[in-house]
Amino acid sequence: MQRSRSFGRLCLLGIAAATMLSGCSTTLLSGGVAVQTVGSLARPSLAISLPSNATNVQLDAPVTVTATHGTIDHVYLSIKGQETSPVPGSVNANNTVWTSTGTLAPTTTYLLEASATNPAGDITTKTETFTTLTPPKRLLTGVTPVNGATVGIGMVIMLHFNTSIPDNLKAGITSHITIETSTPMVGAWRWVTPWDVHWRPENYWTPGTHVVISAHLDGVDAGNGYYGLGNWTSSFTIGAAHITYVDETPGVDNAKVYSNGQLLYTFPISGGTSRYPTIQGTLMVYGMTYNVLMDSRSIGIPLGAPGSYYEHVYWDTAISTDGYFMHAAPWNHELGVANISHGCVNMTTADAETFFKFSQVGDLVIVSHTILNASYSDGEGDWNTPFASYGNYGNQAQTSSPLPA
Repeated sequence: MQRSRSFGRLCLLGIAAATMLSGCSTTLLSGGVAVQTVGSLARPSLAISLPSNATNVQLDAPVTVTATHGTIDHVYLSIKGQETSPVPGSVNANNTVWTSTGTLAPTTTYLLEASATNPAGDITTKTETFTTLTPPKRLLTGVTPVNGATVGIGMVIMLHFNTSIPDNLKAGITSHITIETSTPMVGAWRWVTPWDVHWRPENYWTPGTHVVISAHLDGVDAGNGYYGLGNWTSSFTIGAAHITYVDETPGVDNAKVYSNGQLLYTFPISGGTSRYPTIQGTLMVYGMTYNVLMDSRSIGIPLGAPGSYYEHVYWDTAISTDGYFMHAAPWNHELGVANISHGCVNMTTADAETFFKFSQVGDLVIVSHTILNASYSDGEGDWNTPFASYGNYGNQAQTSSPLPA
Protein backbone atom coordinates (compact mmCIF):
# COMPACT_ATOMS: atom_id res chain seq x y z
CA MET A 1 0.00 0.00 0.00
CA GLN A 2 1.17 3.52 -0.75
CA ARG A 3 1.43 5.96 2.11
CA SER A 4 -0.91 8.93 1.97
CA ARG A 5 0.89 12.24 2.43
CA SER A 6 -2.25 13.58 4.18
CA PHE A 7 -2.59 10.60 6.51
CA GLY A 8 -3.21 12.68 9.64
CA ARG A 9 -5.65 14.99 7.92
CA LEU A 10 -7.68 12.13 6.46
CA CYS A 11 -7.99 10.56 9.90
CA LEU A 12 -9.28 13.80 11.39
CA LEU A 13 -11.79 14.16 8.57
CA GLY A 14 -12.91 10.61 9.27
CA ILE A 15 -13.40 11.49 12.94
CA ALA A 16 -15.38 14.58 12.07
CA ALA A 17 -17.61 12.66 9.69
CA ALA A 18 -18.23 9.97 12.28
CA THR A 19 -19.31 12.47 14.97
CA MET A 20 -22.03 13.84 12.63
CA LEU A 21 -23.81 10.47 12.45
CA SER A 22 -26.79 9.81 14.69
CA GLY A 23 -25.88 7.77 17.74
CA CYS A 24 -22.14 8.23 17.17
CA SER A 25 -19.43 8.65 19.77
CA THR A 26 -15.77 9.54 19.44
CA THR A 27 -13.01 8.48 21.82
CA LEU A 28 -9.37 9.61 21.71
CA LEU A 29 -6.96 7.12 23.23
CA SER A 30 -3.31 7.66 24.25
CA GLY A 31 -0.46 6.28 22.17
CA GLY A 32 -1.54 7.96 18.96
CA VAL A 33 -4.80 5.95 18.62
CA ALA A 34 -8.07 7.56 17.54
CA VAL A 35 -11.25 5.41 17.70
CA GLN A 36 -14.85 6.01 16.69
CA THR A 37 -17.83 3.76 17.38
CA VAL A 38 -21.24 3.64 15.69
CA GLY A 39 -24.14 2.17 17.58
CA SER A 40 -23.32 -1.23 19.02
CA LEU A 41 -20.92 -2.30 16.23
CA ALA A 42 -17.51 -3.25 17.65
CA ARG A 43 -14.85 -0.74 16.80
CA PRO A 44 -11.77 -1.87 14.86
CA SER A 45 -8.55 -2.44 16.77
CA LEU A 46 -4.92 -2.74 15.70
CA ALA A 47 -2.25 -4.94 17.27
CA ILE A 48 1.45 -4.72 16.44
CA SER A 49 3.76 -7.68 16.97
CA LEU A 50 6.28 -5.55 18.88
CA PRO A 51 5.89 -3.91 22.30
CA SER A 52 5.50 -0.16 22.32
CA ASN A 53 8.90 1.55 21.93
CA ALA A 54 10.62 -1.84 21.69
CA THR A 55 14.41 -1.96 21.58
CA ASN A 56 16.95 -4.55 20.35
CA VAL A 57 14.52 -5.76 17.68
CA GLN A 58 15.89 -8.59 15.54
CA LEU A 59 16.85 -7.56 12.02
CA ASP A 60 15.12 -10.50 10.33
CA ALA A 61 12.03 -10.63 12.56
CA PRO A 62 8.87 -9.89 10.50
CA VAL A 63 6.82 -7.01 11.85
CA THR A 64 3.08 -7.72 11.74
CA VAL A 65 0.03 -5.51 12.14
CA THR A 66 -3.28 -7.29 12.82
CA ALA A 67 -6.73 -5.72 12.54
CA THR A 68 -9.67 -7.05 14.57
CA HIS A 69 -13.31 -6.09 13.82
CA GLY A 70 -12.18 -4.38 10.65
CA THR A 71 -9.73 -4.39 7.77
CA ILE A 72 -6.39 -2.72 7.27
CA ASP A 73 -6.46 0.43 5.18
CA HIS A 74 -2.91 1.57 5.51
CA VAL A 75 0.44 0.44 6.97
CA TYR A 76 3.64 2.40 6.51
CA LEU A 77 6.90 1.25 8.08
CA SER A 78 10.02 3.32 7.51
CA ILE A 79 13.18 4.59 9.13
CA LYS A 80 12.19 7.52 11.31
CA GLY A 81 13.07 10.66 9.43
CA GLN A 82 13.28 8.80 6.09
CA GLU A 83 9.58 8.26 5.44
CA THR A 84 10.05 8.23 1.66
CA SER A 85 11.76 4.80 1.79
CA PRO A 86 9.28 2.28 3.23
CA VAL A 87 10.04 -1.28 4.28
CA PRO A 88 8.09 -3.56 1.89
CA GLY A 89 5.20 -5.61 3.20
CA SER A 90 2.07 -7.46 2.14
CA VAL A 91 -1.44 -8.11 3.47
CA ASN A 92 -3.29 -11.40 3.67
CA ALA A 93 -6.29 -12.25 1.50
CA ASN A 94 -8.91 -10.64 3.74
CA ASN A 95 -6.83 -7.54 4.56
CA THR A 96 -6.60 -8.24 8.27
CA VAL A 97 -2.86 -8.95 8.66
CA TRP A 98 0.04 -6.96 7.22
CA THR A 99 3.54 -8.51 7.39
CA SER A 100 6.83 -6.83 6.55
CA THR A 101 8.83 -8.66 3.89
CA GLY A 102 12.09 -6.71 4.05
CA THR A 103 14.88 -6.91 6.59
CA LEU A 104 15.68 -4.07 8.97
CA ALA A 105 18.83 -2.01 9.32
CA PRO A 106 20.90 -2.32 12.52
CA THR A 107 20.90 0.35 15.25
CA THR A 108 18.00 2.17 13.62
CA THR A 109 14.73 3.69 14.89
CA TYR A 110 11.66 2.88 12.80
CA LEU A 111 8.28 4.59 12.61
CA LEU A 112 5.16 2.51 12.00
CA GLU A 113 1.80 4.08 11.08
CA ALA A 114 -1.33 2.02 10.49
CA SER A 115 -5.10 2.44 10.11
CA ALA A 116 -8.09 0.10 10.01
CA THR A 117 -11.82 0.55 9.27
CA ASN A 118 -14.90 -1.50 10.20
CA PRO A 119 -18.04 -1.90 7.99
CA ALA A 120 -19.73 1.05 9.70
CA GLY A 121 -16.86 3.33 8.76
CA ASP A 122 -15.19 3.52 12.17
CA ILE A 123 -11.49 4.29 11.80
CA THR A 124 -8.67 3.33 14.15
CA THR A 125 -5.16 4.63 13.68
CA LYS A 126 -1.98 3.63 15.45
CA THR A 127 1.56 4.96 15.52
CA GLU A 128 4.54 3.19 17.11
CA THR A 129 8.31 3.43 17.10
CA PHE A 130 10.93 0.78 17.79
CA THR A 131 14.71 0.46 17.57
CA THR A 132 16.71 -2.44 16.13
CA LEU A 133 19.66 -4.11 17.77
CA THR A 134 23.33 -3.37 17.22
CA PRO A 135 24.93 -6.61 15.95
CA PRO A 136 28.22 -7.29 17.74
CA LYS A 137 29.65 -9.25 14.80
CA ARG A 138 29.19 -9.38 11.04
CA LEU A 139 28.66 -12.61 9.10
CA LEU A 140 31.16 -13.00 6.26
CA THR A 141 31.09 -15.59 3.49
CA GLY A 142 33.84 -17.11 1.38
CA VAL A 143 32.63 -18.46 -1.98
CA THR A 144 34.05 -21.16 -4.25
CA PRO A 145 34.20 -21.00 -7.24
CA VAL A 146 35.31 -17.39 -7.56
CA ASN A 147 33.05 -14.93 -9.31
CA GLY A 148 33.30 -15.12 -13.10
CA ALA A 149 35.17 -18.45 -13.20
CA THR A 150 34.81 -21.16 -15.83
CA VAL A 151 34.86 -24.52 -14.06
CA GLY A 152 34.47 -28.23 -14.63
CA ILE A 153 31.37 -30.41 -14.62
CA GLY A 154 32.17 -31.72 -11.14
CA MET A 155 32.22 -28.29 -9.49
CA VAL A 156 30.73 -28.19 -6.00
CA ILE A 157 29.54 -24.81 -4.71
CA MET A 158 31.30 -24.26 -1.37
CA LEU A 159 30.48 -21.53 1.13
CA HIS A 160 32.62 -20.88 4.20
CA PHE A 161 31.33 -18.66 7.02
CA ASN A 162 33.43 -16.83 9.59
CA THR A 163 31.45 -18.37 12.43
CA SER A 164 30.06 -21.79 13.25
CA ILE A 165 26.33 -21.92 12.46
CA PRO A 166 24.17 -23.56 15.17
CA ASP A 167 22.27 -26.62 13.97
CA ASN A 168 18.86 -25.00 14.49
CA LEU A 169 19.79 -22.09 12.17
CA LYS A 170 21.40 -24.04 9.32
CA ALA A 171 18.26 -24.60 7.28
CA GLY A 172 17.36 -20.94 7.76
CA ILE A 173 20.73 -19.81 6.41
CA THR A 174 20.47 -21.90 3.23
CA SER A 175 16.84 -20.83 2.72
CA HIS A 176 18.21 -17.32 2.10
CA ILE A 177 20.56 -18.54 -0.67
CA THR A 178 19.24 -19.26 -4.15
CA ILE A 179 20.88 -21.14 -7.02
CA GLU A 180 19.80 -20.04 -10.49
CA THR A 181 20.89 -21.94 -13.60
CA SER A 182 20.43 -21.57 -17.33
CA THR A 183 19.81 -25.33 -17.51
CA PRO A 184 17.50 -26.71 -14.76
CA MET A 185 19.42 -28.85 -12.28
CA VAL A 186 18.23 -30.81 -9.25
CA GLY A 187 20.58 -30.26 -6.33
CA ALA A 188 20.82 -29.97 -2.55
CA TRP A 189 22.76 -28.32 0.26
CA ARG A 190 24.90 -30.29 2.71
CA TRP A 191 26.61 -28.94 5.81
CA VAL A 192 30.01 -30.58 5.96
CA THR A 193 31.25 -28.65 9.02
CA PRO A 194 29.55 -26.02 11.23
CA TRP A 195 31.35 -23.38 9.09
CA ASP A 196 30.96 -24.93 5.63
CA VAL A 197 27.97 -25.74 3.46
CA HIS A 198 28.16 -27.24 -0.04
CA TRP A 199 25.67 -27.45 -2.93
CA ARG A 200 25.99 -30.05 -5.65
CA PRO A 201 23.71 -31.12 -8.46
CA GLU A 202 22.33 -34.65 -8.48
CA ASN A 203 24.27 -35.36 -11.67
CA TYR A 204 27.29 -33.67 -13.19
CA TRP A 205 26.78 -30.18 -14.61
CA THR A 206 25.96 -29.72 -18.28
CA PRO A 207 28.74 -27.91 -20.18
CA GLY A 208 27.80 -24.33 -20.99
CA THR A 209 25.49 -23.93 -17.99
CA HIS A 210 25.56 -20.47 -16.41
CA VAL A 211 25.08 -20.42 -12.63
CA VAL A 212 24.23 -17.51 -10.32
CA ILE A 213 24.43 -17.77 -6.51
CA SER A 214 22.43 -15.09 -4.68
CA ALA A 215 22.66 -14.74 -0.91
CA HIS A 216 19.92 -12.68 0.75
CA LEU A 217 21.55 -12.59 4.16
CA ASP A 218 20.99 -8.95 5.11
CA GLY A 219 19.59 -8.98 8.65
CA VAL A 220 19.73 -12.77 9.03
CA ASP A 221 20.66 -14.10 12.45
CA ALA A 222 23.58 -16.55 12.11
CA GLY A 223 23.88 -17.26 15.84
CA ASN A 224 26.62 -16.47 18.32
CA GLY A 225 26.00 -12.75 17.89
CA TYR A 226 26.69 -12.79 14.13
CA TYR A 227 24.30 -11.19 11.63
CA GLY A 228 24.31 -10.79 7.90
CA LEU A 229 24.62 -7.10 7.08
CA GLY A 230 24.42 -7.27 3.31
CA ASN A 231 23.51 -9.37 0.28
CA TRP A 232 25.83 -10.70 -2.41
CA THR A 233 25.77 -12.41 -5.80
CA SER A 234 28.39 -14.55 -7.52
CA SER A 235 28.32 -16.40 -10.85
CA PHE A 236 30.26 -18.97 -12.84
CA THR A 237 30.04 -20.97 -16.06
CA ILE A 238 30.53 -24.67 -16.70
CA GLY A 239 33.28 -25.39 -19.23
CA ALA A 240 34.15 -28.50 -21.21
CA ALA A 241 33.46 -31.92 -19.68
CA HIS A 242 36.87 -33.08 -18.42
CA ILE A 243 36.99 -36.51 -16.77
CA THR A 244 40.24 -38.32 -15.93
CA TYR A 245 40.22 -41.98 -14.92
CA VAL A 246 43.22 -43.01 -12.79
CA ASP A 247 43.66 -46.79 -12.57
CA GLU A 248 46.22 -47.85 -9.95
CA THR A 249 46.10 -51.56 -10.76
CA PRO A 250 49.80 -52.63 -10.61
CA GLY A 251 51.09 -53.12 -14.12
CA VAL A 252 48.32 -50.92 -15.53
CA ASP A 253 48.97 -47.69 -13.62
CA ASN A 254 47.67 -45.13 -16.06
CA ALA A 255 45.54 -42.01 -16.28
CA LYS A 256 43.14 -41.69 -19.21
CA VAL A 257 42.10 -38.10 -19.86
CA TYR A 258 38.82 -37.34 -21.66
CA SER A 259 37.34 -34.07 -22.89
CA ASN A 260 33.67 -34.06 -23.90
CA GLY A 261 33.77 -37.84 -24.19
CA GLN A 262 36.88 -37.99 -26.38
CA LEU A 263 40.07 -39.66 -25.14
CA LEU A 264 42.91 -37.13 -25.40
CA TYR A 265 45.77 -38.63 -23.36
CA THR A 266 46.88 -41.82 -21.69
CA PHE A 267 49.61 -41.12 -19.12
CA PRO A 268 51.68 -43.72 -17.24
CA ILE A 269 51.46 -43.02 -13.51
CA SER A 270 52.57 -44.36 -10.14
CA GLY A 271 50.22 -44.14 -7.16
CA GLY A 272 50.60 -44.58 -3.44
CA THR A 273 51.91 -47.62 -1.62
CA SER A 274 49.73 -49.76 0.61
CA ARG A 275 51.08 -47.82 3.59
CA TYR A 276 50.42 -44.43 1.96
CA PRO A 277 47.63 -45.16 -0.51
CA THR A 278 46.01 -42.70 -2.87
CA ILE A 279 42.38 -41.99 -2.00
CA GLN A 280 39.96 -43.55 -4.45
CA GLY A 281 36.55 -42.43 -5.61
CA THR A 282 35.19 -39.46 -7.52
CA LEU A 283 37.52 -36.54 -6.81
CA MET A 284 37.58 -32.97 -8.05
CA VAL A 285 40.37 -30.65 -9.21
CA TYR A 286 40.75 -27.90 -6.60
CA GLY A 287 43.49 -25.90 -8.25
CA MET A 288 46.84 -25.88 -9.97
CA THR A 289 50.13 -24.71 -8.43
CA TYR A 290 53.39 -24.74 -10.36
CA ASN A 291 55.70 -25.17 -7.34
CA VAL A 292 54.78 -26.89 -4.06
CA LEU A 293 57.24 -27.48 -1.22
CA MET A 294 56.47 -31.00 0.00
CA ASP A 295 57.52 -31.99 3.51
CA SER A 296 57.29 -35.57 4.78
CA ARG A 297 56.58 -34.28 8.29
CA SER A 298 53.06 -33.44 7.07
CA ILE A 299 52.33 -37.19 6.91
CA GLY A 300 54.24 -38.12 10.05
CA ILE A 301 57.69 -38.96 8.66
CA PRO A 302 60.46 -37.00 10.44
CA LEU A 303 63.16 -35.48 8.31
CA GLY A 304 66.14 -37.85 8.10
CA ALA A 305 63.98 -40.95 8.69
CA PRO A 306 63.63 -43.61 5.98
CA GLY A 307 61.23 -42.38 3.31
CA SER A 308 61.47 -38.73 4.37
CA TYR A 309 61.48 -35.88 1.87
CA TYR A 310 61.68 -32.10 1.77
CA GLU A 311 61.75 -30.73 -1.76
CA HIS A 312 60.10 -28.53 -4.34
CA VAL A 313 57.76 -30.44 -6.64
CA TYR A 314 56.49 -29.01 -9.92
CA TRP A 315 53.36 -28.95 -12.08
CA ASP A 316 51.02 -29.79 -9.20
CA THR A 317 47.30 -30.32 -9.83
CA ALA A 318 45.42 -30.69 -6.53
CA ILE A 319 42.76 -33.43 -6.48
CA SER A 320 41.86 -33.11 -2.80
CA THR A 321 41.71 -30.55 -0.03
CA ASP A 322 44.34 -32.29 2.07
CA GLY A 323 47.48 -32.78 0.01
CA TYR A 324 46.83 -35.26 -2.80
CA PHE A 325 48.26 -34.03 -6.13
CA MET A 326 48.94 -35.25 -9.62
CA HIS A 327 52.47 -33.93 -10.18
CA ALA A 328 55.82 -34.32 -11.89
CA ALA A 329 58.05 -37.01 -10.32
CA PRO A 330 61.24 -37.33 -12.41
CA TRP A 331 62.74 -39.52 -9.67
CA ASN A 332 60.05 -42.20 -10.00
CA HIS A 333 61.16 -44.93 -12.43
CA GLU A 334 58.12 -47.17 -11.82
CA LEU A 335 55.58 -45.14 -13.81
CA GLY A 336 53.13 -47.53 -15.44
CA VAL A 337 54.59 -50.41 -13.43
CA ALA A 338 54.17 -50.09 -9.67
CA ASN A 339 52.78 -47.77 -6.97
CA ILE A 340 55.63 -46.36 -4.89
CA SER A 341 54.54 -42.80 -4.01
CA HIS A 342 53.42 -41.41 -0.65
CA GLY A 343 49.85 -41.07 -1.95
CA CYS A 344 50.16 -38.58 -4.79
CA VAL A 345 49.79 -39.57 -8.44
CA ASN A 346 53.29 -39.38 -9.93
CA MET A 347 53.75 -38.50 -13.62
CA THR A 348 56.55 -37.61 -16.03
CA THR A 349 57.41 -33.92 -16.05
CA ALA A 350 56.04 -33.50 -19.59
CA ASP A 351 52.78 -35.28 -18.78
CA ALA A 352 52.32 -33.37 -15.50
CA GLU A 353 52.76 -30.09 -17.35
CA THR A 354 50.24 -31.13 -20.01
CA PHE A 355 47.69 -32.16 -17.41
CA PHE A 356 48.30 -28.98 -15.38
CA LYS A 357 47.61 -26.77 -18.41
CA PHE A 358 44.61 -28.86 -19.49
CA SER A 359 42.86 -28.84 -16.11
CA GLN A 360 40.24 -26.46 -14.79
CA VAL A 361 38.93 -26.21 -11.23
CA GLY A 362 35.96 -28.54 -10.88
CA ASP A 363 37.20 -31.18 -13.33
CA LEU A 364 36.53 -34.77 -12.29
CA VAL A 365 39.30 -37.25 -11.44
CA ILE A 366 38.03 -40.76 -10.75
CA VAL A 367 40.59 -42.96 -8.98
CA SER A 368 40.22 -46.73 -8.72
CA HIS A 369 42.01 -49.82 -7.38
CA THR A 370 43.47 -48.45 -4.17
CA ILE A 371 42.57 -49.39 -0.60
CA LEU A 372 41.51 -45.99 0.78
CA ASN A 373 38.02 -44.70 -0.02
CA ALA A 374 37.45 -40.97 -0.21
CA SER A 375 35.03 -39.60 2.40
CA TYR A 376 34.15 -36.48 4.34
CA SER A 377 36.87 -37.38 6.85
CA ASP A 378 39.38 -36.19 4.25
CA GLY A 379 37.12 -33.57 2.70
CA GLU A 380 36.20 -35.54 -0.43
CA GLY A 381 32.70 -36.78 0.33
CA ASP A 382 30.58 -34.68 -2.02
CA TRP A 383 30.58 -36.97 -5.06
CA ASN A 384 31.08 -40.09 -2.95
CA THR A 385 27.84 -39.67 -0.99
CA PRO A 386 24.65 -41.02 -2.62
CA PHE A 387 22.51 -38.07 -3.63
CA ALA A 388 19.46 -39.52 -1.88
CA SER A 389 21.24 -38.96 1.45
CA TYR A 390 23.16 -35.82 0.48
CA GLY A 391 20.99 -33.08 1.98
CA ASN A 392 21.04 -32.65 5.76
CA TYR A 393 19.70 -30.33 8.47
CA GLY A 394 16.38 -30.00 6.69
CA ASN A 395 17.85 -29.29 3.25
CA GLN A 396 15.93 -31.31 0.70
CA ALA A 397 16.65 -31.80 -2.99
CA GLN A 398 15.14 -29.10 -5.17
CA THR A 399 15.33 -27.87 -8.74
CA SER A 400 17.41 -24.77 -9.30
CA SER A 401 15.59 -21.58 -10.24
CA PRO A 402 15.68 -20.67 -13.94
CA LEU A 403 17.77 -17.68 -14.94
CA PRO A 404 15.83 -14.90 -16.68
CA ALA A 405 15.97 -15.22 -20.45
